[in-house]
Amino acid sequence: MIKTSQKLFIASWPWFVGFALLLLSLQHQMPAWAQEDSDPCTPNRATIPPANTLFTIQEGDSFTYPLRLCNSPSQSVTITVNLDEQQFNVQPPTKVLTFSNQTWATPQAITVTAIQDTLSEPHLQVIPIRHAGRSNDPDFVFDTHLQSVITVTLIDDDLRNFLPLANNPLPTPTSTPTAQWQKITNSPPHVDVLVIHENSLIAGDRSDVNTSRGIYRSQNQTCKPDTTFMPKQSGIQVRDLDFFGNFGIAAVNGERVYYSSNHGETWQRTSDNINRFVFTVAFTNDGTAYAGTDDGVYTSPDKGVKWTKVNPTAGTNPSLIIDFYYAQSNGVIWIATEGNGVTRFTLAEKNFEQFNSGLSSRALEVWDIIQDSSGAVYIGTSDGVYKLQGTQWSPFGLQGAQVLSLELAGNIIYAGMRDTGASNGGVRQRNLGGTSTWVTVDGTPTNLTVRDLLHDQSDFCKDPTTGRKALLIGTTNGIWIYR
Repeated sequence: MIKTSQKLFIASWPWFVGFALLLLSLQHQMPAWAQEDSDPCTPNRATIPPANTLFTIQEGDSFTYPLRLCNSPSQSVTITVNLDEQQFNVQPPTKVLTFSNQTWATPQAITVTAIQDTLSEPHLQVIPIRHAGRSNDPDFVFDTHLQSVITVTLIDDDLRNFLPLANNPLPTPTSTPTAQWQKITNSPPHVDVLVIHENSLIAGDRSDVNTSRGIYRSQNQTCKPDTTFMPKQSGIQVRDLDFFGNFGIAAVNGERVYYSSNHGETWQRTSDNINRFVFTVAFTNDGTAYAGTDDGVYTSPDKGVKWTKVNPTAGTNPSLIIDFYYAQSNGVIWIATEGNGVTRFTLAEKNFEQFNSGLSSRALEVWDIIQDSSGAVYIGTSDGVYKLQGTQWSPFGLQGAQVLSLELAGNIIYAGMRDTGASNGGVRQRNLGGTSTWVTVDGTPTNLTVRDLLHDQSDFCKDPTTGRKALLIGTTNGIWIYR
């Protein structure tokens, strides 16, 4: 997002003219109009370029931006484009766009052209374009909402009446850098899980090489490239991690559960009789620990030291468990399995209920599971992404591909892919609203197998310049960050 000051009157004419000519050299920039960090899609509003987006053009030039509604209206909505007709022409010439409850999600293009004239004007003009909404649906009536206004800086190209430039230094324009991927570290090399805890990034590595695998903690309290990670427990294949206060638990393939009571600084293996193939762990909000293993769900009342297998009152304790998603709001753990689909575990009643209707045979291999703020459940499978609607799963895109990890950031869902050649790995994203499809995140290395995704909601890894929140990925080639 380009930042700009609204005070453009300049006392020194030579300095001003130099500034104007500098702006003439800038290429028009069209920012993404649905970036997560600007949150443009407010319910009962329309999307336009985010507030404070600056379009800079000179006379005779044009720019185009899309507009659609953020959700379905009960009645048709008309949006009128209000602008200075002495300065701009607009397409459509009626300046009116209409959206129904059938077409609300389809973007319509608005093209604005700066009128070419022969007048020499002594200043840049900062001109707003407003978008007034009208509808019999009272939720879609808006005039002055901040996100219904964009700002255009119009540069006059008739400078022949001005004096030559003096040798004054020109100001350097600044803009918000485009989000990009950077590798944080090669060590640990094969990361299955990432957790932010106590101002540190903690990673679990499942490398085949014994000297590389284990639990690692970042040392310099940053998420910069070349961050140093120190091993806190070596020689174990770590598949999952979770923390509750100063207590930590780790799922270890072939070595049961490891637990910590000092924020993950030191770890100890449980000596209890739990299945030794553990792939996922979770703490509930009362501090009870759960582990998912080859032969079912186990629970621990003392933060991972002692374990017992759950004896259900209804249903069957599932096997070949790969992942948990703990839904705190209703006391449910959603369970992903390798070959047995999805099971819902209701904690209070100790009930297990299988949810597999609508899944293809390949989709019974479930690698990750998440739930959005509305309660909708999504799974990453060996046959793409599926969404649960009622008790029925429906394909949600990327069918035929193996999706190993999922993450939510606001209204965006991210998918981490297995690289099977032909550059089909990396990260995909999809907007949960409207009729959007999956696209590759800009600049994603597509030769990566992405085993974990983490959207940093703690701001520990946010970009210090832009404040943009970070997306981190654990891969078979180290840890990467997007911000």
